[in-house]
Amino acid sequence: MTSKLGHREAKKLQTWRSLANAAFELAAERGLHEFHIEDVAERAGVSRRTFFNYFNRKEEAVVAVVDILVEDLLVEFEQEPADESLIDSVCRLASRAATGERGPRLAALHELSNRCPELRPYALGQRDRMVRSAHEVLIRLHPELQDTLYSWLLLNVAVTAAEAALEFGHTGQPLSQDDLRARLDEAFDYLRNGFRQPADRR
Repeated sequence: MTSKLGHREAKKLQTWRSLANAAFELAAERGLHEFHIEDVAERAGVSRRTFFNYFNRKEEAVVAVVDILVEDLLVEFEQEPADESLIDSVCRLASRAATGERGPRLAALHELSNRCPELRPYALGQRDRMVRSAHEVLIRLHPELQDTLYSWLLLNVAVTAAEAALEFGHTGQPLSQDDLRARLDEAFDYLRNGFRQPADRR
């Protein structure tokens, strides 16, 4: 993405990313209440004043790290096989977001939101931006879905399924990547099968 930007815009984007990464890392290391904006600015190598050019509060900066991860994911989404079903592509995207290198960051943010209620409104705002960004890409790839409920429903349900996989049986301890993948596979199988109730639980 930065290759398409001018030098000034690329530098601003890099500063924004540095601040978001710094805020998230401090929150994960210390907890949301144990650091200040000055700590974020220092770790990012900028001034406190510069911080406020990009964010109004540290909570905004903490959740912004997801925007960085989503930006990279959406590039991958546009490269999904053309002959793959849309639901498979979306489920693969959501699974890729929650596992691999991105997984620990998303899981840590999910845990922070559980522990710190004041972070939740910012996390919900970020979730909304994520779905809207994904929808823009989806419509570019599938313009026939421009004015359909299906496109919005599919993306929102896929994100909710990933959130449910993270929350199910929540113990406050991070899941292993294998356990998380198994939960995600189960959640997305329910989507593909029309939420059919498991036979042994009827």
